[in-house]
Amino acid sequence: MFKGLTLPTFSAFLKCMQGRSLNSVLDNRVILIYMVKVLDFWATWCGPCKMMAPVVEELEKELSGKAEFVKVNVDEDVTTAQQYGVLSIPTYVILKDDKEVDRTVGGRSKEAFKTWVESHL
Repeated sequence: MFKGLTLPTFSAFLKCMQGRSLNSVLDNRVILIYMVKVLDFWATWCGPCKMMAPVVEELEKELSGKAEFVKVNVDEDVTTAQQYGVLSIPTYVILKDDKEVDRTVGGRSKEAFKTWVESHL
């Protein structure tokens, strides 16, 4: 029943369950929604990556329980970067049900980045 739930998703699910039994939740037809994942491809030497780091960290807190942010250092995890065809950084990839639904490359304002992520929630 809970196959595919990541730890942050499961934690959000447990918060939603506060004081309720699973049967009562299911009886009320509450639908479990999987969070989107935001893959953040970066490197320590990348200037725009350094500029975006605080933005990503803030949004990770603000969107907790809605979006899971995963940092991928392209120098340390070359395989994942190649798997997603990352040629420039920072690159941000949004996954739903582990399928890519959108991507963007480069820095942007916190508001623009948040709007982009929220458009996929």
